[in-house]
Amino acid sequence: IDTSQVTTMFNSIVFGLDQNEATQFNVYEMQVDIGDPIIVPDKPFNDFYVGDWAFLGGKKGSWTLTPGSLDGNVTIGGSGAAGGWSAIRGGFDDNVSPASDKALAVTGKLKLTGGGFEDWSSLRFGIFYTDSAGTIDSTNWEWNGTENGNYGYLFLPHSGNNDIPTWNDTPGTVGAIVGTSWISTNGAGTIVLSAGTQTPAGAVGGAGEYDFGIWVIKKSDGSQEVRYRLTNGSGYMFQGTVVEENPVATTFNSLNIALNSSTATSMDLIDVHVDQIALDDVPTGIKSDEKSGVPTQYALDQNYPNPFNPSTTIEFALPKSGDVNLVVYDILGRVVTKLVSGTLNAGYYKVNFDASNLASGIYFYSITAGDFQSVKKLMLLK
Repeated sequence: IDTSQVTTMFNSIVFGLDQNEATQFNVYEMQVDIGDPIIVPDKPFNDFYVGDWAFLGGKKGSWTLTPGSLDGNVTIGGSGAAGGWSAIRGGFDDNVSPASDKALAVTGKLKLTGGGFEDWSSLRFGIFYTDSAGTIDSTNWEWNGTENGNYGYLFLPHSGNNDIPTWNDTPGTVGAIVGTSWISTNGAGTIVLSAGTQTPAGAVGGAGEYDFGIWVIKKSDGSQEVRYRLTNGSGYMFQGTVVEENPVATTFNSLNIALNSSTATSMDLIDVHVDQIALDDVPTGIKSDEKSGVPTQYALDQNYPNPFNPSTTIEFALPKSGDVNLVVYDILGRVVTKLVSGTLNAGYYKVNFDASNLASGIYFYSITAGDFQSVKKLMLLK
């Protein structure tokens, strides 16, 4: 952006080559035109693996960092637990944004050895934009800037039945960071976007390998949709979709991730990749809820599909924030699983119920929220 406007008139275009091995330079179909309106194409995008990894904000604990032999990979760890926050930043090759017809996709794998993120709010990750991180000092693998001045989205995967973290006294597992420390939920201007928890309810984020992804979609009305997922494919799933009417960030230049209060002895990030992908290629398991605004009354909808095999979706609506319990029972009244147990903000919710480990039959699901109670029947047919 040339704010000084050194010229507003043009009468030529110039190309130059020097010390080049080419024997010929050709220009084809060079055209000058004006338009009404002028349509400026999106900046060409080249996908890349994230290669600039280093500790951020002095948060190392007792761990050291080992760059991967390939871009996209990095290991932090030590002889034992980190003994405090260990936070790293993966700087992008360039500032990246979703295109008008493509989603921004940041994907990869996370491997925890020796332990997981079982304790309260012990894993945090997200995508951000900042011009304050500085550069990497490779003698100690640290960014020489600050962890402050970030704009973007922070995800706090829930584990077990721990309390949901608070953002300036409001419970949430997903939120927006507005010009403050990326790792803190108590910065001025932070915004809670969701209090969604993992499925199945109570699943613990233990040691092992997880797939993760963040997808950002530019909407035609100026809003921005953000989808997220962290799963080990065998019993833990933290995922959802949030829509922000006035996006706090539309451009990003890093993936940040931190681990704290964990028994893990190392954390590996594997094949962390940044790309723009067709909207149809964004994972379909993470649906955007077309309903918007705040419901006027409590509701528990019939699951769909029904009958189902092996998974089904349950939707409910909350006109105000409060404690919510969504429980599945068998026909004898025994608790099968707790899909939701905690404090949720007012809004519309979708929960996936995976019954892969259950026998065919009739089950019931019940919601309790404030003074509201409702029970509905579902049928599993394998």
